[in-house]
Amino acid sequence: MSKSKRRLLFFAEAVTLSHVVRPAVLAQALDPAQYEVYLACDPRYSFLFAELPFPVISIKSAIPQENITERLSSGQSLFDVPMIEAYVKEDLRLMAALSPDVVVGDMRQSLSISARLAHIPYVNIINAQWSPSAHTPFELMQNPMSPFVGETLASLALNIFAPLGFAAHAAPHNVARIKFGLPPLPWDIKDLYSDGDFTLYPDIPQLVPTQGLPPHHRYIGPILWSPQTPF
Repeated sequence: MSKSKRRLLFFAEAVTLSHVVRPAVLAQALDPAQYEVYLACDPRYSFLFAELPFPVISIKSAIPQENITERLSSGQSLFDVPMIEAYVKEDLRLMAALSPDVVVGDMRQSLSISARLAHIPYVNIINAQWSPSAHTPFELMQNPMSPFVGETLASLALNIFAPLGFAAHAAPHNVARIKFGLPPLPWDIKDLYSDGDFTLYPDIPQLVPTQGLPPHHRYIGPILWSPQTPF
């Protein structure tokens, strides 16, 4: 009797294109003779992909596409408590329907809760700059203090007060964790973003170095992709 295939459920939170590309590329790299793969993602970027060789389940990102850049550039938290709770319920529904052996997520922060509630191993894809073991200076796409005090002082102030901002980002998630009966994570966005039973960094240590990396955190190198176009 042949060994049954391992079933993997990938979740891609469509905050940016990269969060959809990376799970899609990794899922396609798996041997279909050994793995049964599903991808759950918002279809907002689907026009950039050729037909994928596995089922794609449509889920809706709760962040309107037109608001993503504004939130990221201003440093606002991407997810609030009701949004996280709704995501957890949707995650659990899909896990119950598909019974995956492993779930893999890219920016699907609700999996830090739902995968633990479902007792399913959770693999998290996140850039190494968000690792608690990375000590690179924090930068915003647009520092709101720069017009008033200049770039140098604005960057200094940002890194001094960054821990408070990181705690504010982690607050909605920790509130949701407590409501679902799980202990809170450290009040730092880096601990939140990198939480997983296994955490994969699509980077190389020469570009984004870390110190004291936990054994379940691994660099896997850049995930390369280009859209299917007629040109």
